[in-house]
Amino acid sequence: MLRRLPYFCANYPLHLSAITVQCDAMNVAECIIAKFGGVRKAAKKGKWAPSTVQSWKDAGYIPARRQPEVLEAGRDLPDPVTPADFFGEAA
Repeated sequence: MLRRLPYFCANYPLHLSAITVQCDAMNVAECIIAKFGGVRKAAKKGKWAPSTVQSWKDAGYIPARRQPEVLEAGRDLPDPVTPADFFGEAA
């Protein structure tokens, strides 16, 4: 199943672009970070260091102890972060 997420263009940070990200080619952390609009935007929204968010992206998952924080930070996004997002396509 192909999931599509909204992607915010760097040139238009407040405008929801018609461009979408295909999650089937991404790991779980990349899909969640894409919902925020990228590493730096996720870091700013959650008040984490960009290097922390980048390490999640590189590892392919978000540690369990950080997942509640990510859910809270992502609850008011246009495509909110949900608990199912942490389990990817198989769930």
